[in-house]
Amino acid sequence: HDVTGIRLKKKNGSILSVAFSISVINMDEEKMIQVIIKDISAEEQQRRYLNDLETLNRITFEITSQLEIDELMPKLAEHTVDLAGGDGGFVSLVDKDMGEIINKYAYNLLEPVYENCIPLVAEAVRKKHTLVINDYPALPQALKDVVNEGVKTALLVPVLVDNEVRAVISVFGFSYKKKFDDYHKNLLEAVA
Repeated sequence: HDVTGIRLKKKNGSILSVAFSISVINMDEEKMIQVIIKDISAEEQQRRYLNDLETLNRITFEITSQLEIDELMPKLAEHTVDLAGGDGGFVSLVDKDMGEIINKYAYNLLEPVYENCIPLVAEAVRKKHTLVINDYPALPQALKDVVNEGVKTALLVPVLVDNEVRAVISVFGFSYKKKFDDYHKNLLEAVA
């Protein structure tokens, strides 16, 4: 039998993905079991990279094939949430003349979250750099409505054109397991 999808924890705490190949060998009158354990961590990581590359390609296709922004932005919100491994998110456009946030395109997110997260978006606009929040409820400025909707983590990436923020991509996690690391940050910055 072949068994995959097993994770082993090493003594140093790191997690290893393994596959087992198990076979029964008849030796005279005895049966013996042969077990081969193979580390497939690199193969899993390769599959993850390929999946992320496919998502980046879908985003590129959507951007280059859609002329209507109202059709493009909801798809962009969905794809970026998928790419970052989040639970929900939205894309906000920024009016460069007025400097205010307009037209929010949400994916798998309730209105209280994206309406109340405007101060976070405004901070990303003001600072012109990515915000990574791995414990939203612990922030002094955390809003009760957002916490009540289950937001635990956030990743906000400004989209810069000619050194002006034109949009912000916001992705949220509803579990502390959905922490956004440098890998996810770099992926969304590539989209931006």
